Amino acid sequence: MNPSFLDSLHAAHSDSLRILLLQQDSNDTWLQILPLIIAALAVFFGPLIQLYLGRRQTEAQLKLGDEQIQTQTKISAEQLRAGVRSNNRQEWINQLRDQLADYLAQLGGMMYNFDKKGRPRNSRLHFQYSEKLLFLQTKIQLLLNPNKPDQKAIIDLVDQARLAALEHDIAKLDQLAIDLTAKSQAL
Repeated sequence: MNPSFLDSLHAAHSDSLRILLLQQDSNDTWLQILPLIIAALAVFFGPLIQLYLGRRQTEAQLKLGDEQIQTQTKISAEQLRAGVRSNNRQEWINQLRDQLADYLAQLGGMMYNFDKKGRPRNSRLHFQYSEKLLFLQTKIQLLLNPNKPDQKAIIDLVDQARLAALEHDIAKLDQLAIDLTAKSQAL
């Protein structure tokens, strides 16, 4: 064999070996650098990702907080309205009962102003009773809604009680007073 052929074969083999070693060194370098690159990316992008996630979580919590505030505001407003309605209703019932009690007392007083023949003993006193009864009857009617059956029944009983007093029918007036009391207590 020719020494120059061997030299050239040896040179070619040496070149191939050097290329393989360079490629191996290059791969080893990448294997050594890759974890550093990944760590650098994690250091850079990690806080950005956490910032993004933190912002989304904060926005979600703020939205939830706003919804809770709106819900609590609605509940509080409804409770306030219900309380006002309840207080107003109780005040109305008390006022109506006071007017009915006064009305029945005036009817009783008017009845005792009649003599045995059914004529007023004292015309001036009879006029005062009549005037007061008309005032109270009007006030009671204004406090009631004639479109509601239970309230319409009270209006009718008030009318009947006035007629019973004018007719000097004590038994009927007593029964109407009991009925009026029961109806007003049922409100």
